[in-house]
Amino acid sequence: MENVVNVNAVQLRQAMGELLNRVYYQGITVHIKRRGKVIAKIVPADSITNNNVSPTPSNGVKVAQNAPTGSSPTFSTDELRKIQQDLLNNRL
Repeated sequence: MENVVNVNAVQLRQAMGELLNRVYYQGITVHIKRRGKVIAKIVPADSITNNNVSPTPSNGVKVAQNAPTGSSPTFSTDELRKIQQDLLNNRL
């Protein structure tokens, strides 16, 4: 069974270094939760393949697919405005 640690954003900020070490050295997965719902995960890099990464998360935010390491997803101006509005309205 997978070792999972659940944290909220405040706990993540306070213990980021320790959690990253545990992900790397112990192979744990960190679930970041907001209002009891998992909004993000930190997993060991060697456990990620293109087959287990969701191309479109449930919130509709686009994710770079098959992008080179270190690159970022590309958004249109309209998409960026929608993301900004969602952030302002606490929807993300």
